[in-house]
Amino acid sequence: MVDDYMALIIQNGYPVLKLDIGNGPDQVINEKFVSDGNWYQFIVERYAYDIFFYHIHNYFRKKIIMY
Repeated sequence: MVDDYMALIIQNGYPVLKLDIGNGPDQVINEKFVSDGNWYQFIVERYAYDIFFYHIHNYFRKKIIMY
């Protein structure tokens, strides 16, 4: 049985990536405030246990190394 997941939510005005890719639940909060009535696009990339989560207009890129 596989219980891996990724979910992108807005929490307190900031995008939060909640995930579990086999090592227990974790989350990453992006520093771009998005609750201002505008549309935003984000990219989430996963390569094995490396996760990249960034806003495509300001290129905030955060790498999560999961072991």
